[in-house]
Amino acid sequence: MRHKRRRGPLKFAAWGAGAVLALSLTAVALPGELLDSASASHRGDKPSASSSKQVSRPAGRFAHHHRAKAKAKARAKAIARAKAIAAAKAKAHPRPTRTTRPTARPTSIPTVTPKPTVTPTLPPSGTPSATRTTTPSSTPVTPKPTSTVTVSPVPTSTPTSSPTSSPTSSPTSSPTSTAPKAGELWVGPNEQYKKVGDAIRASKPGNTIMIRAGVYTSDYAQITHALTLKGVGGVATLKAGASISNGKAILVTDADVTVENIAFAGAKVPDGNGAGIRQQTGNLTIRSSRFENNENGILTAADANAKIRIEDSTFVNNGKGDGQTHSIYVGRVGELTVLRTTITGTKVGHGVKSRAARTLVSGATIDDGVNGSTTSYAIDLPNGGVATIEKTTIRQGAATENPAMISFGAEGNLHATNSLAVNGNTFIESRPGPSTAVNNHTSVAVTGTGNTFTGFNADDKVLYGPGKIS
Repeated sequence: MRHKRRRGPLKFAAWGAGAVLALSLTAVALPGELLDSASASHRGDKPSASSSKQVSRPAGRFAHHHRAKAKAKARAKAIARAKAIAAAKAKAHPRPTRTTRPTARPTSIPTVTPKPTVTPTLPPSGTPSATRTTTPSSTPVTPKPTSTVTVSPVPTSTPTSSPTSSPTSSPTSSPTSTAPKAGELWVGPNEQYKKVGDAIRASKPGNTIMIRAGVYTSDYAQITHALTLKGVGGVATLKAGASISNGKAILVTDADVTVENIAFAGAKVPDGNGAGIRQQTGNLTIRSSRFENNENGILTAADANAKIRIEDSTFVNNGKGDGQTHSIYVGRVGELTVLRTTITGTKVGHGVKSRAARTLVSGATIDDGVNGSTTSYAIDLPNGGVATIEKTTIRQGAATENPAMISFGAEGNLHATNSLAVNGNTFIESRPGPSTAVNNHTSVAVTGTGNTFTGFNADDKVLYGPGKIS
């Protein structure tokens, strides 16, 4: 039988040492707060509030990890709580949603009215301007969206000069025009009508055709109602092409027609009797116009009621050279008036040949001595009539084919009433051989005073036939 062994003092001593060691380890594992509390209690100090709450913390080498994890968890709870509070406030007091800046311009913007400027007036030019200008705009500049005040530009007007063009140039570009005045039809590169003939055919009685300066070639027309044609901004030249489609003239008139500031050039037809203007019926008035290198400058029919009036115009180098075409050839009309007009270089034919019942030539210049011209009579009145030649200069050149300057009644068939007055004229004679200022073929006495005769010698006569001229 075995007997239990009795523990000896050594065994109790070992057990006691182990217990002490265990107590020591327990002390090491205590949290800092408990140790601080124990230390304070040992010193007699009052423990702090935080140390009074005992929190068990894990012991050992993982204590730091657990403390960081606890802090992160506490922080997450705090953030969640803050978000919940913010969401509650937002729900209770919602804020307006932010939108983009409006792009619409202000509906009402005050405009500063500028002071008017004074534009100096230019002196009038020699050629009246027919350019129509538009009124400058004074609309304020559109403001930017951020602007609150807009300053309007000061309206200014630029003086517009008259467009000019030589008779040999093509139609020049013209400013864009505003609507024409009532009764006006405009012709030009930038106008409604590009050709004179088109405007004439579109016109109505009493209209005015305004023709921009330039050359209009092969542009023919017949006028059958009252009409006025005006060159604008310079001379408008109607130039015949290789042939004239109507077989007569650049313009054929069968109504009362007025022509101003227009040139007619190069009219020729197969029968050799072409003209710049051919009047058939109605009155014809020519002002400040030019006729050059036509078979006839102006040719008229025998309309006893018609009146032909030519003012301030020029006739140069007209006539075919056959002696039957002339610068001005007027049939048996009612009246012919030629004022302040120059006629030079007529080829073989006459400067003025008038069968009119009444003829007046005043203030004209008929120069037959230019460039060896072969003009026949300066003025031929073949059927007499009531005629007055005054204040006119007639020069007979060396190559002139007819010795007389003025002929009266050479073809007979006189009018019922006939007379010729020659007053205040200048006759210049430079033709070799005997010459005559006035050759009167009728029995009616010619009268005249205040005339000047230059270059006349003993062989030359002032008047041949009945009458007296001084």
